[in-house]
Amino acid sequence: MSDAARIADQLRRAFDGDAWHGDSLFEILEGVTAERAAARPVAGAHTIWELALHIAAWDDAALRRMGGAVVELSDAESFPPVTDTSEAAWRAALAAVRRGHERLVAARRLQRFRTLGFLRWSRARRERTIPFITCSMGWCSMSFIMRGRLLC
Repeated sequence: MSDAARIADQLRRAFDGDAWHGDSLFEILEGVTAERAAARPVAGAHTIWELALHIAAWDDAALRRMGGAVVELSDAESFPPVTDTSEAAWRAALAAVRRGHERLVAARRLQRFRTLGFLRWSRARRERTIPFITCSMGWCSMSFIMRGRLLC
């Protein structure tokens, strides 16, 4: 299995099933209500909903970076505010997370990772680059973060 295929497989598993560590992100979120997703049981901690939107924001940023764009998300873009806490809005947010993640896993650039080597992306504010492999492992770790948050 190529590096690209391995990364794509780990991303898929971490988010959508058969993860090595237990339940995947979408398995963890299955059955979570809008009320629970919007709840903030720990003062100052992000809600489940905010974390889901954070994942969607960074999946989109990753896709744009793969396309060559210099992308630096502001705090508001990184954790978009939840303005509608209805059940319909929660389901729409989950659908958007799933669509964005599926686009990331299927990205042609990700599939060609082996020939690209350690693809580096420019970060506007910090004037530095981040290895592609570092970013991809960060995406996989989001299922761990969400699992920990749901245990609160």
